[in-house]
Amino acid sequence: MVFVTRLETSKWRFLLRRLVSLVLVVPVFVFCSEGFCEQASQSHAVALKIELLTPKPALTEEVASIASSDPIPLRCSIENKGDKPVVWQEWDTFPDPHTVIVVPEGSTRLSSALFPPDIVKTAAPRPFEPGKKVERQFDLLSIYPPIISPTHGVGSLLTPGRYTVHFSVHMTPTEQGQESSGNALAESVPNNGEVESNHVSFRIVPPPDEQIKALLAAFRNASKAEQQWALTLFGSIGKDIACKEQVVKKLTWAIKARIDNDTKGLAVFALIAVDSASLPIDYLEEQVEDSAGSYFGGAATFALGSIGSRRSVPALIRSLGKGNLAAIRALGDLGDPRALAPLRALAEKSSPEWKQAIEVNIKRIEAALQQQK
Repeated sequence: MVFVTRLETSKWRFLLRRLVSLVLVVPVFVFCSEGFCEQASQSHAVALKIELLTPKPALTEEVASIASSDPIPLRCSIENKGDKPVVWQEWDTFPDPHTVIVVPEGSTRLSSALFPPDIVKTAAPRPFEPGKKVERQFDLLSIYPPIISPTHGVGSLLTPGRYTVHFSVHMTPTEQGQESSGNALAESVPNNGEVESNHVSFRIVPPPDEQIKALLAAFRNASKAEQQWALTLFGSIGKDIACKEQVVKKLTWAIKARIDNDTKGLAVFALIAVDSASLPIDYLEEQVEDSAGSYFGGAATFALGSIGSRRSVPALIRSLGKGNLAAIRALGDLGDPRALAPLRALAEKSSPEWKQAIEVNIKRIEAALQQQK
């Protein structure tokens, strides 16, 4: 079973209030790659442009640097520079968040962007007359909230590193207000009507030490949303976080504290990213049975499987009997032969879907044993 959480709307309202306040006081400059993307024939010329609105980079830097959790303000525009109208699928928000693609350096794209919660998710073909231009500014963090899951780890724009962003729209040429045929479309607009903007790069750097210290100092008395935001930030920064020793202590406290299971689960994933060797294994082994089916139980199960310690196999096997289906993958990760009999017994009474998942992990264990010979 895959456990995935996205920060709740209330958390992001808290975050966005902080970001808006920062935008209002930070001097803003336009930083983008030169020129813009213009793909089409002379009749159907559509230009897309993306700009990063952020403090100007130092002369010695190649791209703008933004502190983790600070705003990533963008301006996107689309302009019909031809002499004929086109039709495009315009969503209630421009650009369509699903077409705003963020790619970390040396990696695949981040997971799909989300629509802001207050946006109606509808689209309609709209005429785009010659000379018309649409422009919008928004914070990239508002459509790319962090994702924390056992299969994807912590993936977000809070993680330090270099990123590239661009967007696209789908254009259909028109003749006298009617859509053209497929052949006309192919001839007049490249890529089957998909028009892509320029690409803009930026770098996320760790936040100042003072910010980490302030979050640590306020953590115990903070609201649930504020605690979860801090945990997500800690996990996104990972092993290079400032005040690491203090962060590890706070994460360990959160895992054992009498707080809600979602927050405890986030603390587990954050500690895996910051310092997995500091995970309280004995406590997690106790909790993996009692918290089966909860987000915290899934996080604890993933932690026991990911650290590669076979001492946790008995606890994971016992948790199977209490409905902890996340233990199936964890046992497959560990590759211990003691798990084969319990998994086979569970497969016999499971649904076809879960039976398939169990059989996959049985084969993983058998392959691991084969390699040890």
